[in-house]
This record gives sequence, C-alpha cells and structure tokens, in this order.
Amino acid sequence: MSLLTKQAFLKKIKAGDSLINYDLSDLALHNEKLENVNLRGLYLVRVILNGANLSRANMNGANLSEANFRGAELYNADLSNTKLHKANLCRADLSRADLSGADLSQANLSSARAMRTDLSNADMTESNLNKTFLQAAILSHANLRKCHLSEANLKNADLRGANLSDADLSNADCSGADFSGADLSRTTFAYASLKGAKFTGAILHGTILSDSDLSEAKLRDVDMTSVLLHRTKLHKYDLVGVKYSSQQLTDMIVLTSYEVK
Repeated sequence: MSLLTKQAFLKKIKAGDSLINYDLSDLALHNEKLENVNLRGLYLVRVILNGANLSRANMNGANLSEANFRGAELYNADLSNTKLHKANLCRADLSRADLSGADLSQANLSSARAMRTDLSNADMTESNLNKTFLQAAILSHANLRKCHLSEANLKNADLRGANLSDADLSNADCSGADFSGADLSRTTFAYASLKGAKFTGAILHGTILSDSDLSEAKLRDVDMTSVLLHRTKLHKYDLVGVKYSSQQLTDMIVLTSYEVK
C-alpha cells in the first residue's frame, strides 16, 4: 500500500476520493475536523486523532489498533467491527456511537463518555474503563473479562449475557443495570451501587459483593452460596427465592425498608 501525507490525505478526503489502497498508519491528524468522514475499512494503525472531531464518521471495519483518540469527538460514529486493540480513547466522547463487534482488547477508555453507546459483542478484555460513563450503554454479550471498571457509571446499562469474569467494578454505579445471564465469576463489586439491578440467570461464583447496595435487585433463583456478602445491603424481600447460607445471612445488612443510606 502507498503512503500518504497529511496534506494529501485531507485533500483526498475533501474531494471524496477513495483511500482504500493507502497505508495511513502513523498519520498525525490531531484536532482535525473530520465530521462525516468515510474511513471505512482503512488501515489506520497508530494514527494520531487526539482532539479530532469525528462525529458521525464511518470507520466500519477499519484497523485502528494503537490509535490515539484521546479527547476526540466520536459522537454517533460508526466504529462497528473495527480493530481498536490497545487504542487510546481516554476522555473521548463515544456517545451513541456504534462499536458493536469491535476489538477493544487492552484499550484505554478511562473517563470516556459512552452514553447509549452500542458495545454489543465487543471484545474488551483487560480494557481500562475506570470512571467511564456508560449510562444506558448496550454491552450485551460483550467480553469484559479482567476489565477495569472501577468508579464507572453503568446505570441502566444492558449487560445481558456479558462475560465479566475477574472484572473489577468496585465503587461503580450499576443501579438498574441488567446482568441477566452474565458470567460474574470472581467479579468484584465492592462498594458498588446495584440498586434495582437484574441478575436473572447470572453466574455468581466467587463474586465479591462486600459493602455493596443490592436493595431492590432482582435476585430470584440466583445461587449466591459462594458469594462474599460482607456488609452487603439487601431488603428482606430481595432474598425471596435466593440460595444463600445461614453464615451469609449474618454477614448481610438486611433492611426492612427500601430507604438505603
């Protein structure tokens, strides 16, 4: 593939010319205005796009491994099926973007904004999502194994069927999140808010729920016998149909009202 300079790239983008046969790796495009740009299927390994505006851009199927999107604007962008392995998306705005099927393994999305973002079936193994805003995000069947989600906001997020084994969600806000059918083996939820969260069919094996708030959570038919529940807050009605031990009951804080302080 032929190499392309920044000036030549911008000229071709403006003219609407095809870039499919060009090697765009390591191209420096920081702070560029690239709204609605078509980068579909392109080779953009290590491209520098920090601070760039890529709102509504089409990057479907592109190779963006190790790309730098720090602080970039990616609102409503199409990043489905992209390769973003080890990419830097710290503080980027990914709200309403389509990242379904993307490879985000070992990527850095710390403090990124991803409200209502589609991350279904994405591979986010060992990614950094600490303090990331994921309210109402779609993470169904995503691979979040060993993912760092400390202090993340997952309020009302869809995590049905996701793999969160060995992930760290300590101090996260997961209120109203749907973990139905998810693998939560050895997942850490210490000090997390799980008020109203759904756990129907979820696997909780060695899960840590110490000091978390599970009041109003949907736990019926869930096996919690191997779960650490030290100082976990639950309402007595939340325990109906839940399998747990007498020792766990003494460890829990069982509430008689839904007012949790």
